[in-house]
Amino acid sequence: MEMNMMELQTDTNQAIEHDHHNIIYFTTVQDPFGWLDNMYPAPVRFEDAMVGEMMFGEMTFGSAEALFQWMRFDGHPDLQRRIHAATTSKGARKIAKDNRGLLGNARNWDNQPLDLGRMERCLRLKMEQHPDLRERLVATGDRVLIKNSARTKGGAKKFWGAEFDQATNLWRGANIKGQMLMHLREEYSG
Repeated sequence: MEMNMMELQTDTNQAIEHDHHNIIYFTTVQDPFGWLDNMYPAPVRFEDAMVGEMMFGEMTFGSAEALFQWMRFDGHPDLQRRIHAATTSKGARKIAKDNRGLLGNARNWDNQPLDLGRMERCLRLKMEQHPDLRERLVATGDRVLIKNSARTKGGAKKFWGAEFDQATNLWRGANIKGQMLMHLREEYSG
């Protein structure tokens, strides 16, 4: 069942009140809940992969992040090969970031119109191909999941995640990754 992207709240000024008992946040893959992040090294298989005019059938990526960056550069087969060959999530992201001008809007490269569908597909494949992670996701219950983007640079930090403001005790940001994970959790719980 595909997620309805219209249900996602994309307002980057959105505020979520912090409650230690009801919020799970993740910043890096080393965090206790770092496995929720798309940078987490859980290999993801992608079927019917095409690079340029060549059909590769199935390709395996080192993480959901690597697949996500690969998907963004459709039409750039040499770059897709380099992203696929990257040995880490950070490496794949760096290759993509260094070539962001190819996406047409380098300033907002981390928030392209098709990125919502791509990210949802990558997170879904990760959870479906790793039952242990899917079970852990379901086990988070009804707690709010937040991608802590405090260490992230760039304009998309409050789009994909949220930042905590101690002065107001609020998380601010659209928290798209968190919303997508909560939607998947609800789907898998049902």
